[in-house]
Amino acid sequence: MKAAGAFALVGGTLGGLSAVASAQGPDPAVTPFLQSGNNGFPKPNGGAAVFVDEGSHGQGVLLTSISGAPNEAGYGLAGLKAGKGTTVPFSSLSDVQTQYAMTQGTCGGGAPRWIIDLHNPSNPSQTASLLVYFGTQPYGGCSGGAQQEPNIMSDPTTAWWVNNGNTPQTTSSVESTYGSWTVDDIEIVVDAGWDQATQLNPNIQQVLLQKTTVNGFSLLPLPS
Repeated sequence: MKAAGAFALVGGTLGGLSAVASAQGPDPAVTPFLQSGNNGFPKPNGGAAVFVDEGSHGQGVLLTSISGAPNEAGYGLAGLKAGKGTTVPFSSLSDVQTQYAMTQGTCGGGAPRWIIDLHNPSNPSQTASLLVYFGTQPYGGCSGGAQQEPNIMSDPTTAWWVNNGNTPQTTSSVESTYGSWTVDDIEIVVDAGWDQATQLNPNIQQVLLQKTTVNGFSLLPLPS
């Protein structure tokens, strides 16, 4: 299952994140864009993506995937979209990571996952989606509770699944092919409620995102 969509960066662009972060710290005016849906499946399949006020200036995002039948589920999505007119090559990404907690279910079924969408600047109609599953690489998987998803750009275990392909690739291999391609958006998706087989129907997969960073710019600050 692939949930469509992306998040918008309000008040900045990917190309300026490091400068904004170092000069001003996290900007409360920068708000992720959230999406959710049922992936075309009937109720009770569904999904949600909502902000969570954690108090003391803290903010999280809760993503939920609800499944009512085998191989069916909705999705919740949060993402960051490159600003219009900017050119951010994939090779310029140095820090992509997040804290998270599985509040219902566990990592599995390919979610939660990062999706980095790219296009070839020499041929904009040529696109690629790079997927990285949360948890143990290459196939994902984690227990419940608080987790730290490491920086996928520097973690030597990161496995990249290109266009939902069947064979994972290393970071060096992906960069050799797509390093000059332009970043369109960076997303986190939950859509594998169907994989939570230990729960009663409907099955639920839910993750709380906190302290998400991209190139040194911090979104979703922890309470201070």
